[in-house]
Amino acid sequence: MDVLPEFAIVNKRDVSTYKIESNSGYKKQNVITSLMMSLKDGYVQKSCYWSAEMLSSNMIDIFLQKSIAFLSQEIYQYNPNSPKWLHNEISRINSVIDIFPNNLLELRNSQEVRNSVCEISSVLSMSRKRTYKIPKIN
Repeated sequence: MDVLPEFAIVNKRDVSTYKIESNSGYKKQNVITSLMMSLKDGYVQKSCYWSAEMLSSNMIDIFLQKSIAFLSQEIYQYNPNSPKWLHNEISRINSVIDIFPNNLLELRNSQEVRNSVCEISSVLSMSRKRTYKIPKIN
C-alpha cells in the first residue's frame, strides 16, 4: 500500500549519499544515537521522529538491528512476549521488502512500513526498561 502522492517522499539524490548523512542532513551516527537515547528515555514523539528519519534515509536495516538489540538489552526481562511481537512486525516489513527487492529506498513511501516503524519505536519507547540502581555509599 503506497502513501498518497502529497505525502510521498520524493528525493532525487543518489542512494550513496545516504551512507554519510540522513535525508535531513544529520550525520548518520547522530541519528542512531538520538534514536537510542529517545527510546531509552521514553520520548515517544522523538523516537518516532528519529525512526522516520532513518526510514527516509534508507537506514531501515540499521533501525531493525538497533530495535532488536534495544529490546533484548533493555526490555525483554519485563515483557517476555515482546520478542514474538517484534518478530511479527519485522516479518511484516520483510514482506513489503520482497515487493521492492531492487529499490529499498521506495520503502519510505509504503504506508505499511511507515506504520510498522512508528509502532516499533512507540512500543519500545513506552515499554518498561531496565533501571540501574546506584548503591549509596556511606
